[in-house]
Amino acid sequence: MTIRKQKNEPREAAAVLLLTAFLCITVFSRSSFLYEQNPWSDANIFLTIGRGMLKGKQMYTDLFDHKGPLLYVLYAAAAMISDHSFIGVYLIELICLFWFLQECWKTLKLLHTEHPFPGLFLIAMVIVTAKAFSFGGGSVEELSLPLLMHCLYLSLKRILAEESFSKKDCFMIGILASAVFLMKFTLCGFFAGLAAALILYQAEQNRSRLLPCIMEALAGFLVPVLITVLLFALHGNLSDFLEVYFGYNLNQYPASAGILTRIYRMARAYFFYLKNNPVLILFSTIGLFAGIHEFHQKPEARNLLILTFLCWYFISFIGNIFIAYYILPMICFSVFLLPSASRKMNLKVMISLSAGLSVLCAYGSSNLRAIGRHGSVQQDFVTLIQSDDPGASYLMLEGYDQGFYLQGGEIPACRYFSAINSETEEMKQERLRCIEEKQIRYLISMDHELDLPGYDLIAQETGEYDGIDRVYRLYERKSSK
Repeated sequence: MTIRKQKNEPREAAAVLLLTAFLCITVFSRSSFLYEQNPWSDANIFLTIGRGMLKGKQMYTDLFDHKGPLLYVLYAAAAMISDHSFIGVYLIELICLFWFLQECWKTLKLLHTEHPFPGLFLIAMVIVTAKAFSFGGGSVEELSLPLLMHCLYLSLKRILAEESFSKKDCFMIGILASAVFLMKFTLCGFFAGLAAALILYQAEQNRSRLLPCIMEALAGFLVPVLITVLLFALHGNLSDFLEVYFGYNLNQYPASAGILTRIYRMARAYFFYLKNNPVLILFSTIGLFAGIHEFHQKPEARNLLILTFLCWYFISFIGNIFIAYYILPMICFSVFLLPSASRKMNLKVMISLSAGLSVLCAYGSSNLRAIGRHGSVQQDFVTLIQSDDPGASYLMLEGYDQGFYLQGGEIPACRYFSAINSETEEMKQERLRCIEEKQIRYLISMDHELDLPGYDLIAQETGEYDGIDRVYRLYERKSSK
């Protein structure tokens, strides 16, 4: 390859990968402009909090959810782009997938992979068509992919070159670990495995750099965390942050089983995910074993893959809660299938195989059915509410935030504005107190008939959520006249 081609290669790769990310996110993410709405409750909760932050509301204190603060900051940035649609979220998803593919490409270049683009296109398609993505797009796991993949790339780059980790490397790994920690701390099992593998490597490579590297990574980790703590303290809601993000999350799933039972359930969960995300699981599993074989003469690199996978998997599922999108980070290991595949297949075969498998993936996507679909329960209920009183307040009661607030530009008046997993009785009572104190005029429920003497049922519709027909009801407060 000539020097000129070497200089142009990263730019050409970036153009191809940006186009790949654009096509995949535009066609398959429900945040895209091709879809009328993204109905996934989690993404709507995140965006409602982001929109609320722009109106002076405080996360955890005024609007409750239990993910990390950095996630809500990202959704606030999305709301700055558009506070009445998911276009901002769509752009963030596009950037994250592009960045992830860039890190995959750089990893493949380290491994001298011929013809990386057909395989990278297939990886992108596997991500956006998996059951793990069919909720709509915008999960923490999806947005974390480039951070995890960059750390894998950076680690392999040093290990394969038999170099010590620089100050910049260690600090950057700490920063990225902190970013993931401030979105969803259970994902940090990945970094626990990464740290163990890198400590073993650095101790063997240059023991004198081991302690400094640990301290540099720790410094990188602590900088965002301390800034976050300081900002919460300045806003007077540090206790709410600590109580919700750590207290609630660590206690919402009681330890009803012993450690051996939990490990057994986590191992068995692999087959649950195999059933729900067969292509993603098979592609990633084969990729993991291909990577282990690829590095059979590099035990440090092999240890890196094994430890990051095991620690990520078991810490992610330590609560014995298995939801489809939790498995998405496993796709990071699929990239290691491509070097051996490219050595055994020519470009035409790679393109044909990638195209065929991509078509099969697209056929299995449930999101595609919603392209061009118009009309929704959200639109009908909000139109009914605003036709009588454009400024009337409304709240989800016994139902998830599925875009009702976004549809009407509403910022919820109550802290507990949506149903969540492991909801406590205290939360339910606090919501009812808020409804009474704030005199909320309209209430919306999903699959529940409300028994509140002060409200009348005024509308009822059936709508689809998560592939199931749900019954939505709209209630209005009785007039005091």
